[in-house]
Amino acid sequence: MSTAKLEMIDEDETGAKFFGTTFKSMEADIETPDSVRMLVSVVAPGLGFARIEILAVGDEAYMKFSEDAPWTPLPADEMPFNFRSVGMTLRDILNGVAAGSIVGREEVDGVDTIRIDGDVTSDDMLVLIPDADPGHPIILSVWLGEADHTLRQMRLQVVRRRRCGYEPSAQHFRQRPR
Repeated sequence: MSTAKLEMIDEDETGAKFFGTTFKSMEADIETPDSVRMLVSVVAPGLGFARIEILAVGDEAYMKFSEDAPWTPLPADEMPFNFRSVGMTLRDILNGVAAGSIVGREEVDGVDTIRIDGDVTSDDMLVLIPDADPGHPIILSVWLGEADHTLRQMRLQVVRRRRCGYEPSAQHFRQRPR
């Protein structure tokens, strides 16, 4: 995979923090090996809804907190997501799936796909999301093109512990190759 478009949505409004704001959603365009453009929708205290834009090429990254704001350098170690070698990272995540099974066939963006569900843990995500809390079970769903077996979509659904056992949280990560 040389390019990908990713979406991450906090459907359950978990209150996840992102640079002092509350994360709502993220879109990212990735060109491997080392180019990323992210638009992150957040709620900022006292300001309401805002969009943070991040650009990274190689070891340089820049961020701005509004469309009119100037670009500010962002140290590479402060990047909230590690998109370097995303193809290898996704391969490693897929290789770590436990209890995988075909659950059906669906159409994704006009392409017939096979849906496979399995289990991973948030520990498997640390390479992609360095600040991910370890130890959480995650339900992984992938949609592979029925004809060519290419990855068309991927969803990671965190399972949070509740009083009566585990129950899914709808915060998820969607990946769609371009």
